[in-house]
Formats: sequence, C-alpha cells, structure tokens
Amino acid sequence: MSTRSLDTETGGLDAWAAGQGAFLTTWSDERGNDHLAHQDDKRGMAAFESDMRASDILVAHNLPFDTHQLRETSGIDLLTMGKRLVDTALLARVVLPERRSGEGDAGGFGLDHLSKTFLPSAQQKHDLAALAKQHGISLKKTGGYKA
Repeated sequence: MSTRSLDTETGGLDAWAAGQGAFLTTWSDERGNDHLAHQDDKRGMAAFESDMRASDILVAHNLPFDTHQLRETSGIDLLTMGKRLVDTALLARVVLPERRSGEGDAGGFGLDHLSKTFLPSAQQKHDLAALAKQHGISLKKTGGYKA
C-alpha cells in the first residue's frame, strides 16, 4: 500500500472567499520524497494528480479544506479517486480529546503542535524554503508565501 500526504497553500483560510484559492500544492510519499507544484505549473499539477491516483491512501491535515481548494482551483477532485482518505486534524480530536483546551502542553490540534509532540525535532519541519526556491517561488520571512 502506498501513502501520500498533501497540503495546499492558499491566500487565506476562508475556503469560500474570492481569491482564497490554492496557489501551491505540496505532497510527500512514505519515503519522505517531497514535491511542490505551483497552480500555474501544468506539468507539476499533472504529476501531483498522477501521484495521488497511483496511491492507496491520501493523508492531509484539515482534508475538507484542501479537497475543496484543489477542486476549485485545479479541477482535481480527491473525492472521486476512490482512495482511503485520512484527516489528521479529525483523528487528533478523537484520539487526543484532552488537547481541546489548547493550553500549556496540551497544545491544541494544530499541525505544528502535534508534530512537536510526536516527531523528533529533526523531522518536525522540512526545508520548504529550499524546495520552493527550486521551483522559483519566493517565501515571505513570516506569514506565508508569495504567489
């Protein structure tokens, strides 16, 4: 069985607001190979779609948001691929209900908090800046990406 994790970067977190669509898609496989495609990169997005179709399990944190963004901006519909879909944000709420308060060590359900709890420090962040630079995308110092 092959697994892929995915994420979209958007202009904001309101899935239905104008101009909030995905402009960047990142994904990884179970071997830790990272990929990135700008929404305007037809070959990159075709590689993303092909990789998702070749996979058995698709994993994302806040999967409904990413699914909506992909469908609206690229026409790629994860829901029609017949894959097992795993949402780590929902799983965390079921498995770790004590984090509900988000205070102290509880940390809430955000991906950063969960990775600090469960991953060794070396695995908590990938060098997304280097990956983006390879694709000609510049990153802001704080607060997200430049499209």
